[in-house]
Amino acid sequence: MITIEELNEVLKHAKNRKSCGLDNLPMESWTFGGNELKIHLLELFNKIIDKKSNATRMGDRNSDKHT
Repeated sequence: MITIEELNEVLKHAKNRKSCGLDNLPMESWTFGGNELKIHLLELFNKIIDKKSNATRMGDRNSDKHT
């Protein structure tokens, strides 16, 4: 689970005029987007992490059935 404190710490060290990745959003979008944007993004990221974690656990359970 990613916390708002962890996100703020990362953003504090991020370089401006750089893109985060394939989305081409400049770092300033994250840094100056405000707390509401950060909260929505954290919810999204944490759902993705949770879903991946659940899928991994399901995969582990399914592989046990085949042994």
